[in-house]
Amino acid sequence: RLNQKYYEGRCIALLKKCPEAVNYPMPPLMFTPFLRACWWGNTRMVDYMLKHGADITSQTKDGDSPLYLAVYRATKTPRAFDPACINVLHNAGCDINMPKFHGYTPLHLAARAGNTSLVRWLLAHGADPDSLSNGNKKPVDIANANGHRKVVSLLTVRTGEDYHRRRSQTRFK
Repeated sequence: RLNQKYYEGRCIALLKKCPEAVNYPMPPLMFTPFLRACWWGNTRMVDYMLKHGADITSQTKDGDSPLYLAVYRATKTPRAFDPACINVLHNAGCDINMPKFHGYTPLHLAARAGNTSLVRWLLAHGADPDSLSNGNKKPVDIANANGHRKVVSLLTVRTGEDYHRRRSQTRFK
C-alpha cells in the first residue's frame, strides 16, 4: 500500500509537468498511462487522469478499452468484486458494450470468468446480453462453455425481448 501511494504521487507529479502524457501510447501494446491505470483497477489514478484529460475512447493495440481493462482486472482479482473503478469509468461515459477487436465485450469477459457479481453489475448498467463476438457467441454461450451455471441463469433471464423492453424503460447512469 505504501509503494502504491508513492508511485501514484510520482505519477501525478509527472502528469502535472507533462499533462499530455496521460494519453501517450507506449509500444509495443500501445498502453497509455491512463489505460495502464485502468488495467490495474487503480480508481484514484483513473479518476485523477479523467479529470486531467484522459481519453475514454482510447484503446490498446488489441482493442482493449478502458472499461474492458478494468473489467479484466476485476475478473483476475481474488478479493470480492469492488465496482469503484468500473463505476468511475462508466460515469465518465465509457461505452459498456464496446467490443475488443475479437468481439468480446466486458460482459463476455465477466461471463467467461464466471463472476456473478460483475455480470449483475454490467447488466444493471446496460450491458447487452445479446451481443455477439466475432465467433457468433453471446455471453451466455461463453458462460455455458466454461461451466458457469449461475451466470448462465442470470444471462438467460436477461436476453432477448425482455432485456430490450427493460432497457427502453430504464435510464442508466
